[in-house]
Amino acid sequence: MAESKETTINTKKRKRTGRMSDVLKKLRLQNHELGDDCKCDRFKCFEMTSKDQRTRIISQFNSFATRYDQDNYLSGLITVSNAKRRRPRLGEENAKLHNKSYSYKIRMIADDTYEIPVCRKAFLSLHGITGRRLQFIQKSLTEHGVVQKDKRGTHVKTQLPKETTDLMYKQIDTLKSVNEETFDIPDDSNSEDDLESEGEPELNLETLQNLLDDSQSQENQNMPDTSSNVSIETFHNSQRDESEAEICILEELEEDSDESEPDEDGNWWKNFMGQST
Repeated sequence: MAESKETTINTKKRKRTGRMSDVLKKLRLQNHELGDDCKCDRFKCFEMTSKDQRTRIISQFNSFATRYDQDNYLSGLITVSNAKRRRPRLGEENAKLHNKSYSYKIRMIADDTYEIPVCRKAFLSLHGITGRRLQFIQKSLTEHGVVQKDKRGTHVKTQLPKETTDLMYKQIDTLKSVNEETFDIPDDSNSEDDLESEGEPELNLETLQNLLDDSQSQENQNMPDTSSNVSIETFHNSQRDESEAEICILEELEEDSDESEPDEDGNWWKNFMGQST
C-alpha cells in the first residue's frame, strides 16, 4: 500500500498541543521559587551568597526547556562517594544503613564562574525543588551513574515493521480472491465445549496459508472425471448399433419369407434355409 506524503489529522481526537495539562506542565517547569534560609552553621550558605546571586541561580534553573535538562544540571552539582563511617542510633540490625553519601554545591555566575559547597537544605531552597525529586536524582546516580529520563506518560513502541505489514496485506488480498464456499463451515450442532476440547489452532500467517492450500486441493477433487463419461457413452453407442443390426436382419427375413412358397407340409422355413445354404 502506497503511503501518502501528506499527513491527515483526525479533528475528533483531543488536541496534541495547547491543552490545559500542557500549559500547567510548562508553568510548573518554569515557576520554581526560592525557599527559606537553611540557617546552617557549617557552610553558612545564605550568608555566602547575595540576593542577586540567588535570584540569578533560580532564573537560570527555570530557563531550561525540559525537566530532563533540569535534572542533568542538578546531577552535575552532586558528588557521590562511599560511606566512610556509620553511626546508627538504633543498632545495625534495626537501622537503615546507607552505602553512599552525597555532597552538594551551587554554581555562582559572575565575572568569574565558581562553585561553593552548600548543605542539602540550601541546595533544595536555592533551586526550588522538593526532597523527593532530589531522591530520584540520587538513586539514578547511584544505580546508573547518570540521570534516567522520566518515562511517565510515554508508551512502549510496539509498532510493527513495514515488511511485516506488507506481508499481512498480501496474505489478506489472496484470501479475498478465494471463494467463501471452499472453506469448511463448522456444523451448528457442535457445542462450544466440543470446539474448546478440540483446541482451535492459533490464527497466524502459516495457518492462513494452510487453509488456502486445503481449499485449492478440495477444488481439484470436486472436478468431474471426463474419462468415465466417455466410456459410458461408447458403451451405449455400441449397444444401440447391435440393436439396429438385429432389426435389419429380422426385416430381411420377413421379405424373404413373403417371396418363398411353402411346401406340401407348409414348412417354408426349411426351404428358405436350404436355399440360403
